[in-house]
Formats: sequence, C-alpha cells, structure tokens
Amino acid sequence: MRALDPQKGLFPIGVAADIIGVVPRVLRFYEAKGLVQPSRSTGNRRLYSLQDLELLEYVHYMTHVRNVNLAGMKAILELLAKLPREIWRREIASVETAIDQLDQRAKTIFSRGSETLKRALLDEGVQAEIEREARQEADREPSPTLDLVEDDDG
Repeated sequence: MRALDPQKGLFPIGVAADIIGVVPRVLRFYEAKGLVQPSRSTGNRRLYSLQDLELLEYVHYMTHVRNVNLAGMKAILELLAKLPREIWRREIASVETAIDQLDQRAKTIFSRGSETLKRALLDEGVQAEIEREARQEADREPSPTLDLVEDDDG
C-alpha cells in the first residue's frame, strides 16, 4: 500500500470541516483571509490535504483558544513558513497536545468558534462574499449526481 502524500488534496470541504470540528463556512473564511489555500479539483471544488488539516487545526486553536487575531495568525504563519518543516511539525504537535488537554469550556469554544469569528462571519460584507462564492461554485458544478466523494458541502 502506498503512503499518502501529505500535500495532495484529498478531503472535500465538508469532510475537512468535520475533521477539524467546524462548519464549512469557517474554512471558506480562513481561505478568504489567506490563511490556507486548498487545492482544487477539476470541478473547482476545494480539496484539503493532510498538511492543510494540520494547519487548519493549528489556526483554529490559535484564534479560538489562544485568542490570536487573524492578522497575528497570518504573521505567525509567515514566520513558521521560514522555519524548517521539522520545527513546524513540533509546533503543531505541541498544539495538538494542548488541544487534547483543554478543559470542556475551552473545547466548546474550539468547536463552536469565538464570538469574534461569528461576528465576522455574520458581517454583511463577509456574508455576501461567502454567498456569492457559493453561488459561483454551484454554477460551476455539473448536474447533481450521487458522487459523494466530490460533495463540497459535507
């Protein structure tokens, strides 16, 4: 059996969101803010790699539990990108350990998101952008089929 390429996009947005514990619009929001760039299928659907999932879990933890704002998160990611991948992996591993040790209140914040993100998602401009993007994706999609692997919304 071949090993999975951690950079290859494998997971549609609904599956990625379930793995991270968020709703798909949060992942779209992170992408709109430039924090993650998933690959795209031939049908232009987002596909998240194992590395993307690690990054998303890290971003979500830092923004919702550690209260780092999105500008700060972007700066952190730029700094981490300059470091060797092994140091980056150690940082992510330490965050995963911290997530496992969260108390119930913090886990609720992690899974539901902070009020700041909720407000941003409900902001009219952001909401309009998300809706426009969803309409564009729907327009590009072929007629509905039973292709569950390509279902972009879960």
